[in-house]
Amino acid sequence: MKKTISIILAVIALFSITMSVPAYAVGIDGTLIKEEDAKQAAADYIGASVDDLGSYSCTTESIQYASLLSITVTADQYKLSFRYNGVSYKITVDPVGLIRDYDYNSAKLIIPKGASGYVTEAEAKAKATDAAGVNSSDAIFTSSKFVVEDYTSYYEFEFLGKTEEVSAKVNATVKSANPDISKDDKGAFIMFFIRLFAKIAALFG
Repeated sequence: MKKTISIILAVIALFSITMSVPAYAVGIDGTLIKEEDAKQAAADYIGASVDDLGSYSCTTESIQYASLLSITVTADQYKLSFRYNGVSYKITVDPVGLIRDYDYNSAKLIIPKGASGYVTEAEAKAKATDAAGVNSSDAIFTSSKFVVEDYTSYYEFEFLGKTEEVSAKVNATVKSANPDISKDDKGAFIMFFIRLFAKIAALFG
């Protein structure tokens, strides 16, 4: 009986100690990351050196984060802004160093180095045109972008079909996911001129 009570007391004591010690989500080094770690994570993600990040700024945001013991703790995530190769980036790094959001201000499609192994641009475009019912040979792409929002990576496309303007969002990590398609039917006559102007713009772009 005494042995049973001792075991019960030991379990209670262990549980009390566990609950009293802050339980943090574990980063690469076993702790929540610091700003310099977040900066390094962002640089690695786009394939750059930390020293090459210009006009750098960082703000922190306290969020509720689940620890290894499934205990919710308050931790900082980092919102980084910087320029690299003439492009302005905005990247959010979560408390353990994962890329939560990725955005940039270039008209050029910039797929980060850290997104290797994802759905390729060609695959994503094929999925978008197929879902929109547009022949790939007829499609004129006017805008392409790679975005990460709340850990979800996807391509954003805008393209022209024979009779419609199409906006598409294609999941970049789940190949079986159906693209999100929005179409604006203009009619063949109007689209003839829109397509013509798009081709001319591409020549001088």
